[in-house]
Amino acid sequence: MVVANFLALLLSLFLFVVHLSLPDVTYLDNAEYISPLRVYTQDGDLIGEYGNHVFFPATIDEIPQSLIDAFVVTEDQRFYSHNGIDVLGLVRAFKSLWVTGEKYQGASTITMQVARNFFLTSKKTYLRKLQEIILAYKIDHHLTKQEIITLYLNKIYYGHKAYGIKAAAYIYYGKDLAALTLNEMASLASLPKAPSRNNPIDNPVGTQARRDYILSRLSQFNYISHLDYERAIREPVIAHSRGPNITVDAPYVAEMVRQQLFEKYGDDAYKKGLHVITTIQSDMQRNLQDQILFNLLKFPDMHKVSIMGEDYSKRFGEHEPSWVNQLSKERPFSVFLPALVIDNEPVAQIMLPDRQIVFEESVSHLPLDVTPGQLIYLKRIAEEKFSFVKIPEIEVASVVLDSKTGAIMALIGGFDFGRSQYNRVTQAKRQVGSLIKPFLYASALDNGYTLADTINDSPLAMGGEGAWRPKNAGVRFLGPVRLRWALMSSLNLATIRLVNDIGLPTVRSDVARFGFDLADLPDYLSLSLGSNVSTPLDLAAAYATLSNGGLQVTPVLIDRIEDDAGTIIQSYQHADNQRVISEVTAFMINDVLRDTAARGSAKKVASLGRDDLAGKTGSTNEDVWFCGYNADMVSLLWLGYDDHRSLNYFSSEMALPLWVLNFHAISGLVMPAKFIKPAGVISARVNDSTGLLTDSYDDHSVFEYFRSDDKINKPILSDSRDLVSDDFVANVFS
Repeated sequence: MVVANFLALLLSLFLFVVHLSLPDVTYLDNAEYISPLRVYTQDGDLIGEYGNHVFFPATIDEIPQSLIDAFVVTEDQRFYSHNGIDVLGLVRAFKSLWVTGEKYQGASTITMQVARNFFLTSKKTYLRKLQEIILAYKIDHHLTKQEIITLYLNKIYYGHKAYGIKAAAYIYYGKDLAALTLNEMASLASLPKAPSRNNPIDNPVGTQARRDYILSRLSQFNYISHLDYERAIREPVIAHSRGPNITVDAPYVAEMVRQQLFEKYGDDAYKKGLHVITTIQSDMQRNLQDQILFNLLKFPDMHKVSIMGEDYSKRFGEHEPSWVNQLSKERPFSVFLPALVIDNEPVAQIMLPDRQIVFEESVSHLPLDVTPGQLIYLKRIAEEKFSFVKIPEIEVASVVLDSKTGAIMALIGGFDFGRSQYNRVTQAKRQVGSLIKPFLYASALDNGYTLADTINDSPLAMGGEGAWRPKNAGVRFLGPVRLRWALMSSLNLATIRLVNDIGLPTVRSDVARFGFDLADLPDYLSLSLGSNVSTPLDLAAAYATLSNGGLQVTPVLIDRIEDDAGTIIQSYQHADNQRVISEVTAFMINDVLRDTAARGSAKKVASLGRDDLAGKTGSTNEDVWFCGYNADMVSLLWLGYDDHRSLNYFSSEMALPLWVLNFHAISGLVMPAKFIKPAGVISARVNDSTGLLTDSYDDHSVFEYFRSDDKINKPILSDSRDLVSDDFVANVFS
């Protein structure tokens, strides 16, 4: 008796110690789940998802009762009647262990599985089972049965990265829980036993056997009628894996956010269920993305290739099954389908990724020389009609900024993220060409020059023997020309003289105020022609300073970060913008560039029918640019090759027309915003050629803006004979 009491005491002490070591079940009142990082537009559209756990929380009201019944009848028939522990099940388990020496499967209740999944490891030991039992008892007394079943269905793994019943319904069937059929509910209830091995995608036969068992149990215990059972059991087991439900195509944006969040949180960024709301505007991003893709396909053939993929016949020989298997692994190229030429006699036969065969009469513009084994790309233009497409090799970068806040409203980092993840908007430092000129002329205005002053646009040789002989984009030389016309016409020779007259140290310092890295601004007169490099994003931000009247802005992509429940964790406040040039200088440069867009080197902009737009072209041998803007926003476009191949085009032939087409697609989303003349600006009538004050009797008189304290009628600036420099530039810029 003493021994028995002693053993009982020891057992009680042991259970007490185990009890003390267990976690507090009140944690389940606000249970946390591993959930992926999701990135959204400002309008709430999903643009990216990262993490190994796909999870959407489901409330008890969202879960159909038939779905709950399917799990209960399979996993824990006495769920509603026991206190978290199925004593009969445990007795059977111990009896099996005593008789056979093997552990009996199925003794764990749903409540015990909740305890294990939230608090314990998956390691199978007797101590863990004891902890599981005690925790289950405590959970059952703390939570309702509805709360327990909700926790269970939200926590367990269903295969294919799906955690929680709501994610499983979407990944396998693309449905909300309320839309599931009885067949689909039973199939989902079959998954907890072996979700990776027996699921309706990887093993439909095994899933069907398990599903049929569950349907029979539902019928046996009168959860469903026999008629419902007969209907459901005759349905096939069909499911397709689905990725994130991305509704706005902005992969470069999503990747920028992912990198920022990883730097801040590490791997936890992919588990905490963070929702990142960006500054991207859904419609603007969609329209810009679609237009860039559509319009690049119109480019001359020299910028396209017709066969993007490899020749399977060279890799696999004539073994056609290997071709078919490889085709199923090919990714779409943007919106274009990969397709495989499998025969060309007597007519070409082409296989699509779903193994559908189409004949050449169904594919317009198909080259005559295609051969079996060639991977090509098609655009679907109707149900059974396709068009062969030549994919541009040229790359693109485009960004739209709110010029007052720096908010990035749309961003395209390249032609196709699948082809290259290199984000040209933020990572590519390219020579800017004539896009630098507005900042040079702003320096001139800040150093006592006026838009009426004249400067000589004439041939120039610099550096003695082997002299650098820069030239204008065209063959003409205009002679003495007003600064307004020099910037409007993007005259190289006039600009070189202007920069030399101001002095390079002063110009470099003034230009750097706009956010350019001083180290990227060469200490040579080649700066006059844009030999400096910049990323498209930094260049757009510099133009935003002009747009907003002289305030430097920092581009912003993330608006706020929320947790899974929608609580704001961090809100990104826009910093106070520092003034870097006066409102007067900004207004005058903006007025010249508005004139440029109306009747100067960017006059194609006038076809948009708006009078609030300013703009500037920029070209080098390897890059073409256009930046257009009004008082509220900046839209910048770059085109070129990643390998710095020569383009043989000017911006006015390539970037400007494409920008106009792109802006036409987003114009309705950009409210008109004119540049408002600030205090301190006056206008006076001058001769359009000489810049000298004149009157209304002068047939060539125009009104020009001045500062109220400007000294008008400054003499013509230095002639080429007075300009000598050792500067040398290998490239010619326009």
